Amino acid sequence: MIEIFIAIWWINFCVFFSNYVLVYSISHLLAKNKKWNVFIHTNIYSLLPLAYAFLATCFWAITFYYYRSDYVVNTIMASIPAKLIVAWSLLGLLFWLPFFRRNDHFCLIHSLPLFLLPLIVMTTNIFKYGIIEWSDIFNLFRIYAGGLLIYAIAIAIVTVVRFLILRFVFPKTSRRLVN
Repeated sequence: MIEIFIAIWWINFCVFFSNYVLVYSISHLLAKNKKWNVFIHTNIYSLLPLAYAFLATCFWAITFYYYRSDYVVNTIMASIPAKLIVAWSLLGLLFWLPFFRRNDHFCLIHSLPLFLLPLIVMTTNIFKYGIIEWSDIFNLFRIYAGGLLIYAIAIAIVTVVRFLILRFVFPKTSRRLVN
C-alpha cells in the first residue's frame, strides 16, 4: 500500500515540475509568429518564472497538507537520488525572488533535469527489461498533457493576480504603464 502512495506522489511530482520546458518551448515557438510575438514577450515570458514558483509552492503546500513531513523525509526520500531530486525541486521556491525570476533561462535550466526525469526512468526500464511498454509512453504523454493544463491554469491565475494588483493596489503605476 505504501508503494501506491509513493507512486502517486512521484506522478504528481512529475506533473507539477516536468512541464516548464514544454511551456517555454511552446511560447518560444509561438513568439516566432509576428502576430503573437509582442503578446508573448510582454505578457507570457515575464510570468513564466512566477508560474513556476507558484506551482512549486502549490505542490509543496499540497504535499505537506496531505502528507506529514516525516512521511516525505522517511518514505519518499528513502534513497540518495530521491533526496537530490526533492532538494532540487525545493529550489524552485527561489523563483519568487526577483533576482532569480528576472531571467527566465534560470528557470529553464532548473526545470530541465525534472523534465528529463520521466524520460530517464522510462529509458532505464526499457534497457533493464528489454521491453517497450506502450502504456508507459501513453502515461508519459498523459503526465505532460496534465502538466501543460496545470501550467495554463497557473499562468492564467498569475495574470489575473497581476492585473488585480496593478489595478487596485497600485492604480497610479498601472496608469503610467498603460500610457
